[in-house]
Amino acid sequence: MKTAVVHGLNLGGAHRRLSETLPYLEGEIQEFVLDDADPCTESPIVVRTFGIANRLPHLLRPPFRYLDFVSRRMAYRRLSRAIRDWCPEAVFISPCRVLKSPPLDPDILRRSVFWLDELSRSLEVEEFKRNTRLLTRGIYGPLRFMVRRINNRVLAEVAVVLTSSKYMADLISKVYNRPVVPEKCGVSQQFSCVPETKKQGHVISVGSLIPGKGHDLTIESLGKSGLGLSLVIVTHRPVESEIKRLLGLAEQAGIEVTFQFGISDGELAELFRSAVFTSYLATMEPFGLVSIESQACGTPALVSREGGLPETIIDGVTGISVARNVESAAAAMREIALWSNIPETHKACCDFGKSWQWSATASNVADHLRKVAQ
Repeated sequence: MKTAVVHGLNLGGAHRRLSETLPYLEGEIQEFVLDDADPCTESPIVVRTFGIANRLPHLLRPPFRYLDFVSRRMAYRRLSRAIRDWCPEAVFISPCRVLKSPPLDPDILRRSVFWLDELSRSLEVEEFKRNTRLLTRGIYGPLRFMVRRINNRVLAEVAVVLTSSKYMADLISKVYNRPVVPEKCGVSQQFSCVPETKKQGHVISVGSLIPGKGHDLTIESLGKSGLGLSLVIVTHRPVESEIKRLLGLAEQAGIEVTFQFGISDGELAELFRSAVFTSYLATMEPFGLVSIESQACGTPALVSREGGLPETIIDGVTGISVARNVESAAAAMREIALWSNIPETHKACCDFGKSWQWSATASNVADHLRKVAQ
C-alpha cells in the first residue's frame, strides 16, 4: 500500500510519536512537509512557506501574522497537489504546528487518518480561551476565526481521528462532535532497564521551556520537599528568558538546577535510569511520553493529576499522580523518593514500560489506513 505521511511538526512529543511509528508501517511511505517542519524520513517532499512574523519585534508582528497565514494556506495547496501527483492509497496526517489541522484538499482528507495529539488550547478549550488577553483577542480575532474554520473543516472531513489518551479523545469528541479513537503509544528500545543502575541524587524534568510544562512547579516543590536533590531539566532548545526565570526560582528554593539541550535518546535514557524519580507536572498535558519512557528505564514518575498524564502510570506502584500545587507535590516527592530504590518498584516500572510498544501502535495505525484505502 502507498501511504502519504503529512505533518508540520517540530521536535517534541508528537514528532517522536510519528518518527517512532513510521519504521513499523509496511508498504511504500512518502513524507510530505513544509520547510519549517522537522522531517522524520531521509527523502521528504518539501514545500516552501514564508514565515516572517516570528523574526520581528512583538509590536510589529500582528499584520505579518496574517500574511504568514495566507502563505501557509497557499503552501498546503501546493502540498495537496504534490500528494495527488504521488497517488497514495491512504494518507496519514499529523498536526501542523501553526494551524494544528493541515488544510489539505477535501479529496485527500476523505481518505486520511488524522492523529491529533492535542487541541489548540486558546482556540478550543474554554478555560484557556478566557485567559487570553483582551488586546490579543481584538488584534488576532479574525485570524483565530479563520484557523477555527480550518480545524472544523478538517475534523469534519477526515475519515478517522486518532489521539494518544482517553482524556484527549473525550475532549476532541466533545469539541468537534465526532468519534475519536484513543490509540496506545510506545517507547523506543533505547528506553530500557539496566540492572543495578545507581541513583545519582537528581530528579529529571523533560519538556519545552514554557510555563505549562511545570518545570517551575517542580523547582518550588523540590525545594519545599527538603530532599536535598538536584534537578536536571532536559529540553530541545534554550529559551533564555525562561532559563533566567527558572534559575531565579531555583535560587529562592535553594536547589541546584542544570539544563541539558538537544541530547540523544541514549543520553536521556541514562538520565532517566540514574534519576531518583521523574517529575512531569505539566498543565492539562494531552498525554506524556516522558512518563512512560522514564518507567521503561525503571524510574518512577510523578505526574499531574490532570489531562492524560494519570493514564501513563499505575498510581501508587510505578508513579504518583498529584494535584498541581506546591504542598501536594512536595509531599508526593517525599513519598516517591522513599520507594524509588525498592527492587519491586524497579521491576514494576520496567514491566509497565515494556507494555508500551511502537510496533503495536503502528499495527493499529496500519489497520485504520487499510480501511480508509478500501
